[in-house]
Amino acid sequence: MFYSVSSITLIAIAGVIALSCLWTVFRKSWFITWLKATLAFSLVALAFILVLVGVDLHRYQSYRYDVPIAKLAIQRVDDQVYVVDLIVIHGDTYQYRLKGDLWQLDARLITWNGPFATFIGATPGYRLDRISGRYLSLDQEVEAERTVYAIVESLSPFDVFQWLQSERLVPWVDAKYGSATYLPLKDGAEFAISVGLDGLVSRPINSAAVDAVEQWK
Repeated sequence: MFYSVSSITLIAIAGVIALSCLWTVFRKSWFITWLKATLAFSLVALAFILVLVGVDLHRYQSYRYDVPIAKLAIQRVDDQVYVVDLIVIHGDTYQYRLKGDLWQLDARLITWNGPFATFIGATPGYRLDRISGRYLSLDQEVEAERTVYAIVESLSPFDVFQWLQSERLVPWVDAKYGSATYLPLKDGAEFAISVGLDGLVSRPINSAAVDAVEQWK
């Protein structure tokens, strides 16, 4: 909810700024002062950036630690070939064809800290990034076909996550990648996905998944 509201708010602010600036620019008296016109166009540019940020944040969802955000169900279709259903809680369902013996899920995580974050009611957020298959055999890992899929991609050309990681200009916001430990691909296995303190956490939720994890260990 926080990220949806933030996205809509930023886009609304951008719209107000843009309309106000355009209204001011087209007043006849405004063309006398070049400096004021420059300022108005700068604000329009700022509004455009806010729209891009808002659109990108719209792809994130809030989470609570150790509360499931998704479920993963596996079906074998051939030797070392599996169809994986990724069911996002309160979200969409995705299906992927993974090759290999193991699977891994990656996500982008945004966390907030400090009094400002508390004031605006910011909550930690995630965006599922990619899912991939892996072979146990080193030879296959090097030579066989690898399967890696992007899951949720931004609709904006401005990547807030990458900007936060590269610039470090916002001290109360942290951006990091979180990955679930590689776990076995097993026919009929189901896993629950949640976010822990160090990244994604995958837990077996049926007997097939429990057996697969025990045999793999």
